[in-house]
Amino acid sequence: MGDVEFTFFTTYVKGIEGIPVTVSYDRCSLKLVEELRSYPNPQFIHSGNPWSIPREKRTREEVLRKQEMLVNRWTVGIMSLNVPPSYERTDHWNLSREDRDRASKVCLENADWALRHKSVDVPLYCTIYVSSYEDAVRWFSEAVRRGHTHFCIGVAEFLMEPRHAAVGALKVLEVTAGARAAIGDRPLHISGVASLRLLPLLAYLGATSCDGSTPVTSALARRTVYDSLGNAYRVDGLRSWACDCEACRGLGPEEAASRLKESPYQRLRHNVAIWSRAVEEIRSSSRRELERMAREMAARTRSPHYARCLEYARRLAEKLGETLK
Repeated sequence: MGDVEFTFFTTYVKGIEGIPVTVSYDRCSLKLVEELRSYPNPQFIHSGNPWSIPREKRTREEVLRKQEMLVNRWTVGIMSLNVPPSYERTDHWNLSREDRDRASKVCLENADWALRHKSVDVPLYCTIYVSSYEDAVRWFSEAVRRGHTHFCIGVAEFLMEPRHAAVGALKVLEVTAGARAAIGDRPLHISGVASLRLLPLLAYLGATSCDGSTPVTSALARRTVYDSLGNAYRVDGLRSWACDCEACRGLGPEEAASRLKESPYQRLRHNVAIWSRAVEEIRSSSRRELERMAREMAARTRSPHYARCLEYARRLAEKLGETLK
């Protein structure tokens, strides 16, 4: 077995089975509370997406109140309220140092407040928006100094817009490495990244967990399924589908394609199985083997962008040195 600690949490929906899930505080209801109590798998409670919740409603008091309602014996962590440096722009790295520092300061103050006021016995993940290696080192070092023990970075915006996604993916890797340099061997969660291709690189750089909605939203809202290389396919155009995941195993190519077209649940089971298989491979790998896994991914996808991500991750790993051993 390998030596990499890694968990992927996908968005909870009723009917999902057997995997770690993340739930946003704003979905809190008595019905959901009961469902989660009966879902015997790791659960991570999110602080919500800044771009989809009115900022006046997304207060640290309201976030913590509803998060604590959702906590049960299966909860492994709650995420402190993160406030972005901009609600209009996703290329945070191009904002002024003043704007970036202002947001990071507010994020850390929110985490300090939640650590003092939480009444549930689950880890609080101190969540800070950072967009450079240096910012990550600076702010997470300060978080350690203030007594935080679990850490999180929100990165969903970095990958949202196609025009920024190429640089954004590199920035995701960069802030992961910067946080790891600051926090030593403490847990590090990367929130809002569900790229199948990025997962091994994030684990390689020291992320201990990630969350993302891609397996669920693609299956249910976009009628899209993925293969083991992270390639996306709209099911409406499929005539055949050859796959040996646990959802498709035993089905002929034409029957598999037909079921994916007809059944949202089949698409969900398939996508979840693909992500789960990738995570199991990561967890059974050493750090050196993760680099080899990424090299093979780069060769098989023939993606220049992924090749750049791999090379950047290598340079960041060299910078971290002994921290990753």
